[in-house]
Amino acid sequence: MKLLAIVAALQLLATCAGPPYDRPDAALPPVYPDAVVSPGAGPTFGDVGWWELFKDPELLSLERAAVARNQDVLVAAKRSLRASR
Repeated sequence: MKLLAIVAALQLLATCAGPPYDRPDAALPPVYPDAVVSPGAGPTFGDVGWWELFKDPELLSLERAAVARNQDVLVAAKRSLRASR
């Protein structure tokens, strides 16, 4: 048991040895070449509900019905909004 503790301690000390990390310089472009929308030009993917991306009227009606009929979720959402203010 004592030998195991010594080996474990030596292993921990060995992993601490090494040269200090130097972060490389990375030049980032001011605008990404494949960007379709510039920042701040409208709602982002995270701002839109996932169901709105499909533009399916049946999915939208199901989502609205689920939100309207699920009072527990509505209460939790209102409490969350109230707590964040």
